[in-house]
Amino acid sequence: MEAREYCNSITAELSGWKTKMDDIVSKFDRAPSDYKKRLINEVKDLHRVSDELGHRIEGLKKECLRDFDRGKL
Repeated sequence: MEAREYCNSITAELSGWKTKMDDIVSKFDRAPSDYKKRLINEVKDLHRVSDELGHRIEGLKKECLRDFDRGKL
């Protein structure tokens, strides 16, 4: 597999996981307050995971593009 295909594949996979994570987080965010109170720490963790996936996706896109522009890949 070429490096460009690999970058695109990993980006797509992480984006898919982020979409799934965001769906779960959204459901928790819409849940009744008493339910959320019991799961507040878990919901915060889900937000952190979603944010981290977003950061990694953006970093991967930037690094792959930079390397493509430099002719490294």
